[in-house]
Amino acid sequence: MIEAEEMLKASGKQKLEITFDNQLPETLKKVDFDGKKIIRILTHLIDNAIKNTNYGYVMFGCKASLEEKTLCFWVEDTGSGIEEEYIDLVFKRFWKHGDTSTQKFRGLGIGLSLCKELVELMNGQISLTSEIGGGTTVSFTVSYQ
Repeated sequence: MIEAEEMLKASGKQKLEITFDNQLPETLKKVDFDGKKIIRILTHLIDNAIKNTNYGYVMFGCKASLEEKTLCFWVEDTGSGIEEEYIDLVFKRFWKHGDTSTQKFRGLGIGLSLCKELVELMNGQISLTSEIGGGTTVSFTVSYQ
């Protein structure tokens, strides 16, 4: 299970709220998909959102399309955002946004590329939208049975 509250607590960011938005229909009782990969992806995306957001919120959620038999997961934050010209680069391996010499959380620059690879292993799609000063949303869709 994703321990988003624990991740937030470990970050020490008291001005940040984390919430889960469950939009799954009550009629959807059981689905078959790779839960371990989904948890790994969401854990990274939530951790990334917390690292890059100093105040406001991080929200993650899930909704389903019963007709298409897909699940859509997303992580949304109120962080500083990413410039439009860099959006196509964020899923490239070893690419890091911003001045890495002054970043508190440098990382290796492989997290989002690994998320993309995991989503694609499940024949899904991942995307990112962002606005400078308005935050970032990463969403991915996978099929279920």
